[in-house]
Amino acid sequence: MSDRFVRRLKSVQSEYDAAREAIAYVDRYWQKLNISAEIGGITPKQFTNAANSLETIFIIRLFSTFEGVLKEHLAKNHPTISVPEDARAVWLIDRVANRQTPRINAPLVSKVHDVRKYRNSLVHVGGPVPCRIIFTDALAALAKFCDWLPDPPY
Repeated sequence: MSDRFVRRLKSVQSEYDAAREAIAYVDRYWQKLNISAEIGGITPKQFTNAANSLETIFIIRLFSTFEGVLKEHLAKNHPTISVPEDARAVWLIDRVANRQTPRINAPLVSKVHDVRKYRNSLVHVGGPVPCRIIFTDALAALAKFCDWLPDPPY
């Protein structure tokens, strides 16, 4: 079980929580804070828009962190595997899942691929749109996958 990798993913949740609370605070108390019409050129509507986009932004950030974890895991625990610089996430997930002993179970790998597909739908607009996945569910699936990995040797 990789506590380091799981902590790395959970740190994204801490950043998400902090950003969500800060934006929500400003959004809620704009008038009470006696702020002029804009803060640094940002309007109240832009704070509202940011609040509405935050989960999407942090799901993308979470998955990027997860991709980095997979690349680090392969580099440190399976140095004979050559990881292409432009390796696709599907390749990374499947390669890591298949190299673990015992192998990571298929239902969990499928959940991680669901997160990947959802992230792809957020980044690449116009393609197929899978079922929405909320941040906490994405984090749970990715962290559970990382639970199967050993801590990286240092």
